[in-house]
Amino acid sequence: MKLTVDSSVFVAAFREEEPCSREALHFVSDIEKGLHTVVTPTTVILEVIAAIRRRTASCELARNVGEKLLTLPTISLIDITAFRMAQYLDIASESGLAGMDGIVVGVAREFDVPLLTLDQEIISRGRLLVRTLNIREL
Repeated sequence: MKLTVDSSVFVAAFREEEPCSREALHFVSDIEKGLHTVVTPTTVILEVIAAIRRRTASCELARNVGEKLLTLPTISLIDITAFRMAQYLDIASESGLAGMDGIVVGVAREFDVPLLTLDQEIISRGRLLVRTLNIREL
């Protein structure tokens, strides 16, 4: 299945303390096996690294997670250009989502794929604009 994936899923995959960690880790394993392809903004990788670093105080773990995500061949990272940003302006103003969340919804909308997230705000606000999935729905 082709999906856009929010940072919350990747953070959960690499931190056992996060809700749905087991399901998220299984999902990442499926990505590695080529069972899913991911199209997601480059900002997601930075969000994941920053969240891992803040929550664990481990620079090494954060770096390793980032390197792993960057090397997965079934993840396509989408650059956020000025043109794309202009297309996503309506998403932010219509939905009331935070900036980075609006970008993730924008990529899902642009590529016409479901958005996988654990973030309840994205699920409730984003579902008006794109199909949102919780990890348990896969």
